[in-house]
Amino acid sequence: MLFVLPPTCRAAFCGLIFMLASKISQAQDAASYAHDYRFTVLYYGEGDRPDWENSFNTAEKYFNYYEPVKREFHAVGVPIGEYPPTGRLNTATGLGVSLEKGDFAGAFGFPVRALSKTYTSYNVFDASGVSVIALGIHPGNANEYEYRLVLNDSVVAKDWSPFTKFKKVPATGYEYADMGRLCWPGQYVLIETRNRQSRLDAGSVVVNWPAKPVLAVSGTRVFFQEDNERGMNGYLEATLLHQKNATHKDPNTGVLQGLRLPGDKVYVSMIFDLKNVSPTFPYRAVLYRERRGVTDSVEIDLYFNDTYLRLKPEFFDQPGNYRLVVGNTYFFFNPAYRHWLLTIPFEVLPTPAFARKWSLLQLLPYIVGGLLLLALAIFLYYRRNARRIRRLEHAQQLRQWQLRSLQHQLNPHFLFNALGAIQNLIGRNDVQSAGRYLDRFSSLTRTVLETSGHELIPLEDELSMLQAYLEMEQLRTPFSFTIELADGIDATNTEIPGMLLQPYVENAVKHGVSGRDEGVITVQVSRQSDTLLFTVSDNGSGMQDARPRNGSTGMGLSIVNRRIDLLNEGYGAALIHTDIRSSEKGTHVTVQLKHWLDKNTINA
Repeated sequence: MLFVLPPTCRAAFCGLIFMLASKISQAQDAASYAHDYRFTVLYYGEGDRPDWENSFNTAEKYFNYYEPVKREFHAVGVPIGEYPPTGRLNTATGLGVSLEKGDFAGAFGFPVRALSKTYTSYNVFDASGVSVIALGIHPGNANEYEYRLVLNDSVVAKDWSPFTKFKKVPATGYEYADMGRLCWPGQYVLIETRNRQSRLDAGSVVVNWPAKPVLAVSGTRVFFQEDNERGMNGYLEATLLHQKNATHKDPNTGVLQGLRLPGDKVYVSMIFDLKNVSPTFPYRAVLYRERRGVTDSVEIDLYFNDTYLRLKPEFFDQPGNYRLVVGNTYFFFNPAYRHWLLTIPFEVLPTPAFARKWSLLQLLPYIVGGLLLLALAIFLYYRRNARRIRRLEHAQQLRQWQLRSLQHQLNPHFLFNALGAIQNLIGRNDVQSAGRYLDRFSSLTRTVLETSGHELIPLEDELSMLQAYLEMEQLRTPFSFTIELADGIDATNTEIPGMLLQPYVENAVKHGVSGRDEGVITVQVSRQSDTLLFTVSDNGSGMQDARPRNGSTGMGLSIVNRRIDLLNEGYGAALIHTDIRSSEKGTHVTVQLKHWLDKNTINA
């Protein structure tokens, strides 16, 4: 009959037959590979540790190659957008799950933790089954692995068994293990794989068919600040009911109804103990608030699976009505799953007006009294400090006046003795010696007058004055002298009290070597740790045999001793020590400036 049709009709009929055949072929192909399988991929950063994980879906017809050791997946002919992201599968056996309804929305569950292991989980929200495959198991390595099924973490539904069923992808020829269809409504199953020889885990996954994923509250606790050893106190659920802070407890959800928290407390936390928590459910908690005419909401937690929920005090720190809603993260805003949400209402009462006024009245006397005491303490402290500062300034000025007075006494004493020596030379008609003496005396006098206004002068200047003085005295009294400065002492930058050694050197000249044929005077400067040490010695007959000459009364030594006492008083410590030892072989004077070199620059 076909051949009697006109040519145009025959062409149209053949085209229709071809199109129907093509559609039937595509439908059969789609039926053969209708399901997508979901895998979990680990994303790697630097090194060999994964940064994070995610899941992806891939159709069975794109399976090509999987390497269990490297956990690398390869696919061919995958359309754009369907190829898995860069990474490695999280199981060595390449476990994949396919839902019979083909819808993975919300199925990816919370990671299940058991001891040191963490398992990927999936949720099935109806009575449909799932297909489980092991992409990395094929006939060539099936004898190296085995698997088992455990129900509800307690019952072994299938003990360790080898992989015996395999499927082949017609498009690529790739073979992989088929673990069959699973369906346990109201229960959850753990699919474990391991290496038969090493018994090491090769990958596991949990599939859950939650029967009643409705949360409930097993206990409510509220904590607030209080003046005790722990610094806080709290209301347990029984206390809240006993004190009429709540009317009753819902027998189904365990939520306290009519919960009203007193407004005169400073709260620390509010804790809800949860039950019926599904091990594979990620939960979300949102707190809705109506406070002072303003309605808002705050995210407490977006992704958790704990058996308790804690509210921080800053979330409910104002009077108002609150509503805490907890539910599955994926279906939180889906109206079809509204009956799965757990709602916990409560109210924070305003602070009573009487309590607020009473607290202010109680605090007011302490505040006023504290301010008065603080003002009085500041006034007394200021007055005492001002008096102390005035006394210290007065004492400091007094010491400065006394030191200057003694300095002015010492200089005339020195000048008087020098003029007496010149007069003695002139009386003996030794005009030439008197001229030289007068020349050195004028130079020495200029140095003394220049340094007389300073309490401290460089050690270099002190030794120069001693050098000039001893050279001047040699013109009228024959003797020899040496001035020795130890290494490591910076004479330029080390300062000492002016005219400190001159009275002792003068005493050695007038009462030590005067009148002797071979008189010797030695001045030594050395250091012992941070102490500056001076010694003045002579080979005279000793101070016990010395007699005042030329009207001298030893005024220089008494002046310098008084200066040392005043200096030590000003320093607040006995830094300057003197020691005079005399015998028939001579006199030895030691002057110590203790810890003195801490305050000067020393070239060690």
